[in-house]
Amino acid sequence: MTRVTVFFYGLFMDPVLLRGQGIEPENPRAATVAAYRLAIGKRAAMLPDPRGSVWGVAYDLTHEEIDRLYGDATLTAYREAAVIAVPVAGPPFAALIYTLSPEEVGAPPNADYARRLADILTQLDAPEAAVTLAKQFV
Repeated sequence: MTRVTVFFYGLFMDPVLLRGQGIEPENPRAATVAAYRLAIGKRAAMLPDPRGSVWGVAYDLTHEEIDRLYGDATLTAYREAAVIAVPVAGPPFAALIYTLSPEEVGAPPNADYARRLADILTQLDAPEAAVTLAKQFV
């Protein structure tokens, strides 16, 4: 099956969570995507910001797995976009992200989601700046 690289920046960075949904993530790569910033409303989103940078984990998934993840009724507002991710080691690579428009992010931030995200970032040995950013939404 053909696999597509998807850059995750929210709770889907957690491979245990993905496997619990029947997803088999392959080829994990910690990376950053420039010109975006993290926003947390009900869930996480990446919003364009020329000075921003978002840390996350890229996995290779099948189209069926992507459809299963984003076919959930609570995620149908997410749209895909193509980005270039810069890994901790190795050359930059193309990836898809799934994100919301600024109007769809919503407010106030979901503090429970932000806490869970900070925990996952810590477990993944994310840079301290990424963990601190997630905690600011608590």
